[in-house]
Amino acid sequence: MFSFLYDVVIVVVARREDLIPAVRARYDMIPRRPDGSGDRDILYLDPMRNRGLGGGQGLRAPLASWISLLVSVVALLVAAGR
Repeated sequence: MFSFLYDVVIVVVARREDLIPAVRARYDMIPRRPDGSGDRDILYLDPMRNRGLGGGQGLRAPLASWISLLVSVVALLVAAGR
């Protein structure tokens, strides 16, 4: 099982997730699943694959952390000034 997972990691790092079924075919000890399971494997490995930055979601998430940091620094400065 370790060698199978190692081979799958190599395929994912190489960004060739389409080769996962070929890697799986080389290991007889891994139980077979119904056809079409390759898409489910790829979705599990990269859940954000089909999502873009539409709707400003890509901007809001990083800005939220910066705004939180800014509020923390301001609160620290106000507390230190008193």
